[in-house]
Parts: sequence; C-alpha cells; structure tokens
Amino acid sequence: YILFNFSITDPEPVILTIVPNSIFEETCAGDANGEFSIDVSGGSLPYSVSLDNYDGPYTSGGPGQTLFDFTDLEGGDHMVYVRDAEGCESQWNISFPESVNIEPELEIEYLCENNSLFNVVTVYVDETTLDPVELDYSLDGGAFQESNVFTDVLPGTDHYIEVRHTNGCIVMTDLFDIEDYQPLELVLVEGDEAGEIIANATGGTGIYEFTLNGENYGSSAVFLVTEDGVYEVVVTDSAGCQAVAQIEIEIIGPCIPDYFTPNGDGISDEWGPGCTEDYPNLTFDIFDRYGRKVATYRAGEYWDGKYDGKELPTGDYWYVVRPNSTVLGKDYVGHFTLYR
Repeated sequence: YILFNFSITDPEPVILTIVPNSIFEETCAGDANGEFSIDVSGGSLPYSVSLDNYDGPYTSGGPGQTLFDFTDLEGGDHMVYVRDAEGCESQWNISFPESVNIEPELEIEYLCENNSLFNVVTVYVDETTLDPVELDYSLDGGAFQESNVFTDVLPGTDHYIEVRHTNGCIVMTDLFDIEDYQPLELVLVEGDEAGEIIANATGGTGIYEFTLNGENYGSSAVFLVTEDGVYEVVVTDSAGCQAVAQIEIEIIGPCIPDYFTPNGDGISDEWGPGCTEDYPNLTFDIFDRYGRKVATYRAGEYWDGKYDGKELPTGDYWYVVRPNSTVLGKDYVGHFTLYR
C-alpha cells in the first residue's frame, strides 16, 4: 500500500463588521434615505450578500470585493446575510436607529386677557415616541424656538409651523388661518314694543352670551322690561371678552284725553286713548254715570259720543282701558267729560 500524509485546514469563518462612520439613519419616517456599509472577511471570496431576506435575492461581489453598501433604507434594525464561494454563511443584525416619525397636530385658541383678545397656536406631537427635548419649532419660516407655543400670530391665511428633530428631520404642519377678530362692541336700542331692549353685539369671537342687570339671558339679545329705569347689558364672547352698555327706558302708557267735544268742528270730535303704537292689542270700554256700557273699542278706534245712534248728553263718562301687554301689567280706570 502507499501511505500519504496530508492535512485538512478548517476555513476561516465569514465575519461581518460595520465600516466605521458609515451608518446614516433615515432622516424622517418614509424618507427611506438611511444607509450603512459592511466589511466582510474570512471564508472564500467572492461573497454574496442579501438584506433582510435569507432567501435573497443575493448580490454578488467582485473577485476581491469585501466592502458592501446598503442604501435607501428605512429606520429600524436590519439583518445582513452573507455567503462565500463555498456556500458558507454568516448573518449579522445591524442595530439601525428607528425612524423619527413626527406627525404634528395644531390647536388654535382665542383667549381674552385684560378684555383684549389674542390667539395661541400650540403644536402637539406623540410624546410616547418622541422626546420633546429633541424638537424645536419655526413659524412661517422664521427662527426656530424651543417652545411649541406661538402667541399672537398675525391674522391671515396659509400659516404653517415646521417641527425639527435633532437628527435633521423637518416636518411641516397643515396650513392654518388666523381670524382677524375685531374688538367686542355693544350697542343697545329700544325695540318696537314698549319696554323692549335690543342688544346689537359686533366683533369678538364665537357665540355671544348676554346678561341684563346681572340676570343671565343666554344667547338671547332681546329683553322686555316692565319698569322705567337705567338697564345694563353685558355681552361675553366665547373667549371671555366682555362689552358693557347701558340704556334708559321710559315706559309710556296709553295717552288718555280728559274731555272731547263732538260738535263737528273737526277738533276733538271723538274720544279714545292715544299713544297706542306699542299696544296693538289694547281695548277700552266706556260707561255712563249709571254704569251702563255704552261702547267697546280697540286700539285706533274712537267713540263719537253716541249710543245706539243717539247723541248722549254732556257729562262725565267712565273708561276702562286694557293695554293687554306683557309690559304694562295693569288696566287704566278713570273718567272724562263730554261737552256739547
């Protein structure tokens, strides 16, 4: 027989290392611009590599290539698989930074301080995934600031805020508008009905709330009062700003003549209450000195001094005037004189 002496050498293992300073994280979630490089040694060249998939596809390197670049990457860890020329395999988990996912939300508030309206714009992010310390903010392309709150943003349209992460990721909010609210003002006028006060509010923001002499009337801007006097109305807008106005109300009841002279001369030929514009539902009855009702009329009608078509004599007659008004909660009773 023939004896041969020979030795078997184990192949060197395939080893992966990260090329120093080659890791560049994805700037913003969705950018897919991360990258890193590896250096492969050991085994038998050439090498083939696959990223995040054991089954490939594999990219074959050149005969002496040991450096491999991976680009256009999303954030998060990645797995690199390597095969050498003999089919030996190795894999390596690359600790790659997670993506910075900034999804800013806006809150716009209109507030009142010292009875002056101002706005506050606040930017919110998900603090469960982001550290606010790593963020700063810019309004409409201006200088960045640490605070996420902007006060007294100028009225106008298409404002925006940029949120910047320390890694360079910058995300812009949706465009937003700031309303140009005018100062809250209040004017009081008398309505068509006696004792009616109408509050005309302008400026401010949101729904108005009214009080009359301290009594809350909600959003109603019309008030009915039953007594003469000075009344104060306060209007408050949704931001808390207020305006105050006062009005003096004099409730004028029906004007009742003391006499009339139905002699056909065109002067005081008929009798009836005047000043009834505020009392469209007014009615009145007329009685003679014996208590007999001789006439019943409504507002705008007048008695000619007759009963059943016959002239009644000179003398005193009595009246009951009923305004039938929520403002004047009383009837007027008295007498007048018919002169012939």
